[in-house]
Amino acid sequence: MRGPIAAVLEDSLAPRLQSDAHPHIYHPVPPALGDVKLTISDTTNAVVRPKVDTVAGTGGVEAVVWVGPNAYLKLDFNFLHRTVTEYVLAHRHVYGGIVKMHRTADVNFSDPNANKPLHVGHLRNNFLGMAVSGLLGATGYRVRRSEFISDWGIHICHAVVAHRRWGGASTPATAGVRGDRFVGAFYARFHAENAALKSGRAKRSIEPGDADGVQTDIRTELEREAAQLLGRMEAGDCAAAREVLRAAAWAEEGIGCTYRRIGTRFDVVIRESEVLDLGREMVERALVAGHCARRPDGSVYIDLDDLNMGELTFLRQDGTQTVYTRGCAVMIPRGEAGNTDRMVDLLGHHWKARYDAALRALSIFGYEWAGRVEPLYFGMVRTPEGKVSSREGTALLADAVIDDLMTRLSSHGLEAAELLAIGLLKYHFLSIRADRDIVFDPTDVWRRSLPKFALVVRTITALSTAELADYGVAAEKNGPALRRLLLHLDALPGVVERSAARLDTTALTHYINVCCQCVDACARDGIDPATAGAVGVILQRALGILNIRVPDQSDRLGPPFASAGGTGRGGQSQSHHPTEESVQ
Repeated sequence: MRGPIAAVLEDSLAPRLQSDAHPHIYHPVPPALGDVKLTISDTTNAVVRPKVDTVAGTGGVEAVVWVGPNAYLKLDFNFLHRTVTEYVLAHRHVYGGIVKMHRTADVNFSDPNANKPLHVGHLRNNFLGMAVSGLLGATGYRVRRSEFISDWGIHICHAVVAHRRWGGASTPATAGVRGDRFVGAFYARFHAENAALKSGRAKRSIEPGDADGVQTDIRTELEREAAQLLGRMEAGDCAAAREVLRAAAWAEEGIGCTYRRIGTRFDVVIRESEVLDLGREMVERALVAGHCARRPDGSVYIDLDDLNMGELTFLRQDGTQTVYTRGCAVMIPRGEAGNTDRMVDLLGHHWKARYDAALRALSIFGYEWAGRVEPLYFGMVRTPEGKVSSREGTALLADAVIDDLMTRLSSHGLEAAELLAIGLLKYHFLSIRADRDIVFDPTDVWRRSLPKFALVVRTITALSTAELADYGVAAEKNGPALRRLLLHLDALPGVVERSAARLDTTALTHYINVCCQCVDACARDGIDPATAGAVGVILQRALGILNIRVPDQSDRLGPPFASAGGTGRGGQSQSHHPTEESVQ
C-alpha cells in the first residue's frame, strides 16, 4: 500500500518518464541522501535518467542525487507537510488501510477448554488473535473471527466428578463465585485427589522382595468414574450430557466476562458438543475408505508414520472420541462455510506436531480446504517459577494479572486504571515476536514496557487538545525532526501491509514507539496544528488495528502517564522519554 508521498510522486512522475519506466518511491532512506528513493525499471536508459534529473525544482522535489542505479529525492518541505497532513486528516478513519474488501479471512483463536478460567497464556492468544484480525481487516479482508469451545470431553468430566463428590448441590450462584473459577476449582481438586490416590497405590504396589518394583497401570476410581461418565454421554445418556454441559456453560459464562473485559469479540462460536455427529461420520468414512484402521483393542487410528507424524487415535477402545476427533470436527463447518479466501489458526507452539498431523489427516480424508489452513504458532508463556498448570492450580489467571496491574495503577481512578492495565498488557505482548517463548513477570512489564506505553499515552492525550484548524498552512518550524516525523507518518500504510503479510505485530508496535519519539523530539520547537492532528489520527489508527484503547484525556492521570514537562505549541509533552530499544 502506498503512502500519500508515493502516490503523488509516482503519479506525477510517470507521464514525464517513458511509459515502461514504472517509477516507485521508497523510504526511509539515509537523511544525508534525501527523503525518498526513486527506482525505475531501466535506470541505465540514456533517455530516462536525464528526464529524472529534470524533476529537480518542480513538483515538490528540491534536488535529485544519484547513487548507483537509484535516485534519491530531497522534497520541498511545504510539499511534504501539505501532502501528508491533508491526506491523513481527510482519511482519518481509514488511513493506513484498504477500504474495499474483496476477500474473506477466517481467523481462529482462543479456543478455550470450558473447565477453567483463562490464564496468562490465553491473554497472549487473544491479544494476538484480535491484532491479526485487525491487520488483515486493514489490508482489505472481511474478517470473520471464530473460536472453538471444548465443552465436551474427559477434562470436563474430571471437574464434574469432583463436583459430585465434594461440591454437593452448590452452583456458582450459591457459592458466590464466577462460573469459570467455580468449575476450575473442582478440576484442580480432581487432579489433586487423583494424585494422592496414585501416590498411595504406588507405595502399596511395591512389595518386599519385588526387585523390579513393577506396578500394573490401573486407573484410579476417580479416573474410572470420569471415563464412565464420558462413555454414557457419547452413548446418548441425556442426564449425563446435561450434567457435563451445565458445568461447561458455567465456565463459558465466566470466560465471556474476561472476553468482554479485554475487548475480544467473535463472529462464529463452534462448540464441540455441536459437532459430535460430524466427528463420527468423518471417522466412519475414513474407515470405509481405508484411511483409518482399527486396532485389536477396538480403537481407531490413522498411521502417518510415512510422513514422520506417527499415529493419531480418533476413537478410544470404548468408542469415545479423542481430542483429535473433536478438534477435526469443529473445523469442518468452518472449512465448508465457503467464500473463505484465508483460514488463519492461532495455536501454542506445543501443539505444532499434533496440529500439523491433524491437518494432514483432514487432507487425506478429502477435505481440500485443510491444505489452505495457515497455522500461526506462538511461544509458550511461563512464569519465573515454571510452566503454568491449571491441573496443579499454578496457572496465572488472566483476570488476576489484570487486577494486579490495576492495583499498581489505581491512583489513576478505577476506570482509567483498568483501561491502562489492559492496554499495557497488550502493548507488552504484541511488542514481542509471536514465535518467542515468554517468561511473564509483572515486574518486567513494569520495567520494560511501561516507559514506552506511558509515552504513547502522554503523546495521545496531549495531542487530543491540539487545534485542527488551518491545517493547510505549513509549519513555521521545518527542522529535521519535523521532517522525519512527517516522513514517518507517511510510512504507516507500508508498515501495516508488511505486518499483515507476515502476521507479525512487532513492526507496528515499533512504528508507534518511533512515532512518539519523533513527536517528543519536535516538542521543543512545537508542532503545528495540522501535524499534531495527523499524529493523533495515526496513533489512534495504529492502536485501533492492534485493538488497544487508551484514555484520551490526561487531566486525571498521574505519572508516568500525565505530561510532566508542559506542552509545546501543538500540546505535546516535553518530558524525557527512555531510549528506544530494538524490537524484541
